Amino acid sequence: MIGIKSILKLFSLMIITTASVVILTIFVNYIFDMRGIEHLLYNEMQETAFRMQLEMAQMVIYSSATSLAAVSAVVLLFSISQFINESSAELGVLKALGYSENRLALRFAKFGIAVLIGAGLGYLLAFALSPLFYDMIDGGGYLPVRLSFGFNYQTLLIMVVMPTVLFTLLSIFYAKFKLKKRPLELITGAKKTKPSKLNQKLQSKNSDRPFIKELRRNMLFSSIALIFFMALSGFGFGAQIQMAFSMQQVSQDVTMAMIFVVMGLVLGVVPMLLSLNFIMAKNRKHLAILKAYGYSEREISKAMFGGYRIVTYVGFAIGTAFQFMITMVVAGIYELDGGVSFHWIGFIIVLPTFILFFESLMFLYRWRISKVPLKEIMQS
Repeated sequence: MIGIKSILKLFSLMIITTASVVILTIFVNYIFDMRGIEHLLYNEMQETAFRMQLEMAQMVIYSSATSLAAVSAVVLLFSISQFINESSAELGVLKALGYSENRLALRFAKFGIAVLIGAGLGYLLAFALSPLFYDMIDGGGYLPVRLSFGFNYQTLLIMVVMPTVLFTLLSIFYAKFKLKKRPLELITGAKKTKPSKLNQKLQSKNSDRPFIKELRRNMLFSSIALIFFMALSGFGFGAQIQMAFSMQQVSQDVTMAMIFVVMGLVLGVVPMLLSLNFIMAKNRKHLAILKAYGYSEREISKAMFGGYRIVTYVGFAIGTAFQFMITMVVAGIYELDGGVSFHWIGFIIVLPTFILFFESLMFLYRWRISKVPLKEIMQS
């Protein structure tokens, strides 16, 4: 039931895991390597450089580990939920034949392989890229020795073994939770649907609204996970990429800026593409009905994706505010004279870049709608 093809569908999770582990492995291992030379410090200048390098590495870990881990977890749960929905009939038959929820849920342990592949690849890439990073973050030449990337078993446990074990367990328990349905419900896809108070209020308020506007709002509030994904995309793009400008301003280190640009692209692009693909696949019936009634691609795109525009932009705004607060914390750690102000040049660059990127995706998916034959949609 769950084979290699199913695991390969988690390609986005592998990408996020790889990017996360590359960045975090370098800095986690850097901390362990720095601790190994602490006994060699013999003057105040070296101690100051040592302390600032440790604080820089810790800041990257604290500001990135939580968000990257959260994104990876959401992508994993989202993928498992989608797989269960697509395979609900098969799972229902197995459950009807006497398979327990625990036995079926254990099959989802294979999803941990995606995390293992991503983490393992990221760990190896960290070793390959470490000479470049260590040359750039060498403490300004004030450290007693030149650091080289050494093997620390603690880093291997933290960055490869622990994520694999935790995400495997998460896959099993979440699958068990999603499988708490009667076999007939899984086979037929039927489920007891009780309109939420939010949907009831929306429907009562939207009774006099035009059809497209009402459909757009209903699609938006039909999935809290998709709202979270799209908001997270805007947040990651706004917080991490703008952080690159602030970190360059604070530490005068281009390496740090590039790290946050990569993290921003991973957090901003991958969840957004995953969400838009899922929205289009999930709403093929709506797409068929709208096309059959003569609605244009622009109107269909507005109904399917338009509601997520404000969500994404709000996420970007929150990410920008979060970035500013983190920058102030970093400035406080480094005790910079006069603090640090908001990087307006960075904002002026990132904001139109984000708008151009998002609206280009909207145009791309509108084009994809126009290329889907009506006959193909009706037969799906």
